[in-house]
Amino acid sequence: MLDQLNRSGRTLAVLVAIGVASFGCKPYAPQNIHPIIDCINADRTNIDALITSFWPKDGGTPHWNEIEAQALAAGLNIGGCAVHEFVQKYLTPAPGKAAPAPELGWAANALVVSFDKLAKSNNATFKTSLGNL
Repeated sequence: MLDQLNRSGRTLAVLVAIGVASFGCKPYAPQNIHPIIDCINADRTNIDALITSFWPKDGGTPHWNEIEAQALAAGLNIGGCAVHEFVQKYLTPAPGKAAPAPELGWAANALVVSFDKLAKSNNATFKTSLGNL
């Protein structure tokens, strides 16, 4: 009796496998829903110059509205790379330097959100030397 159940179980397993295979599952090619902007191999000269211009000359806090206007004028690729990299550098200062106050961190993040919305980035991922932002 037990031997017959084992044979029945194996037969059932084979039938299930054939049934699943006969449904014709088609291979699925993953789709990139969000664009990826490669900042590493982009126009680094213009991106770096824009990032440099974002740092306040007076040593004070960044002028967020001016940064956004400059970045939007530079376009999604150059401006977007510059904004995302600048904010990342701003929020993670060099060792020994103090992190910005929380309200400045929120302002920096708000800049990214606002830029992405105005530039219609479609939730792009910016691939940078600092990581994917």
